[in-house]
Amino acid sequence: MTNVSIRAKNNFDILRFFAASFVIITHWSVLIGKPESDTLSELSNGAISFSGIGIKSFFIISGYLITKSLESSSSYLDYFVKRFLRIIPALAAASLFCILVGYFFASVPASVYFSNVNTWTFMLNVFLLKMQWELPYVFENQPYHAVMGSAWSLVYEMMMYFILAFAYALGFLSKKRRVWYIVAFFILIVFYEIISFYPVPDKFRYYLIYTDLDLYHTIYFMIIFQLGSIYYLYRDNIKYINTLAFLMLVLWIITWYIPFFLQFKSIITALFLPYLLFWLAFNPALNYTYNFGKYGDFSYGIYLYGMFVQQVLIAILGADYPLFIMMPLSVLISAILGYFSWHWVEKPALELRKYILPSVKR
Repeated sequence: MTNVSIRAKNNFDILRFFAASFVIITHWSVLIGKPESDTLSELSNGAISFSGIGIKSFFIISGYLITKSLESSSSYLDYFVKRFLRIIPALAAASLFCILVGYFFASVPASVYFSNVNTWTFMLNVFLLKMQWELPYVFENQPYHAVMGSAWSLVYEMMMYFILAFAYALGFLSKKRRVWYIVAFFILIVFYEIISFYPVPDKFRYYLIYTDLDLYHTIYFMIIFQLGSIYYLYRDNIKYINTLAFLMLVLWIITWYIPFFLQFKSIITALFLPYLLFWLAFNPALNYTYNFGKYGDFSYGIYLYGMFVQQVLIAILGADYPLFIMMPLSVLISAILGYFSWHWVEKPALELRKYILPSVKR
């Protein structure tokens, strides 16, 4: 593995910030006891929602950046250490935070809450196997009881890291064999559409015992993560043109209102969204936001703490409190927690790499 260059200036930090905020926006409907929906979902006839754009953007951008990380790693061990330190310590800290602060929103005394085994099994979420969404007695009088529901996608994120490393080991990311990487991408699309029109039984859909792994999510996240990876591999060949970006946006919007295309809404989103994302990321006209992340990357923290913050606001203010106040307030508080998560947990955890692998140059 060798060091490779990447466009030095980009808008990935602000894009991920908005992606995490979008997830919070859509979650509000569920948390106050309504069907999951938002303004974008209504406007697009259900083709896409804010949370849909958010989580898909995370995987697309991750595909781009993690491919870069893999190629620049000194070894596979170095690569996996970086990935572990980026995901798990912050998840552990967020889980513990939810347990401790959750007590103040529990309906039982401390002795009952902290002696309940299910309070502490919440920490097992760091293994990303069978996720525990609720804490005993916490938010139990609210329409929805989950405290950190967004974490469900992290198991797929980690899975993509292993799949990418496997593809790299087979040489599929090299210039000579890259064509097979593209072939695999189209095979995944065909397979996804087949199982969409001919649903698989649950015993195959939830394909790994003792986990929540869903075949549909697995395949789809592979598709969009791989798309981000492909954009990285062909970064010197892809041109981001304003006219083309505008045309793609218009065509994408048109598909929202044609019933035939709504049947393929997930794949259509996967094909249009990456170009638009990377156009925003590398657009020189948007260079004033290139330094958005100079104070840190708060997006992961926002993603982890967002739902807990929303639940706390509902517990304090009530589910009927105006959303035009609750939404920005939840994003603001989550961003503050994201700030502390980055500076107190995520960044220090990444610094541990030099002690775990002292031979690695930082």
